Amino acid sequence: MEKFLQFLSDYKYPIIGFVIALIFIMTDLYNLIVPIILLIAGVYFGFYFQKNKEQFKEKVKKFIDKL
Repeated sequence: MEKFLQFLSDYKYPIIGFVIALIFIMTDLYNLIVPIILLIAGVYFGFYFQKNKEQFKEKVKKFIDKL
């Protein structure tokens, strides 16, 4: 029993992730995952661009010059 509790203690986050993924699959909520990820990526890219506007412009300019 002690080894089983140690196993649960060591791997509790992967087990929780597995259970959540199983719930998503069983309830067809996985269809919402891609749009949610795209929204989060868009927000992250917007914040990145806002905070690093000058550096971003320089990188884009160098990339265009290489083409």
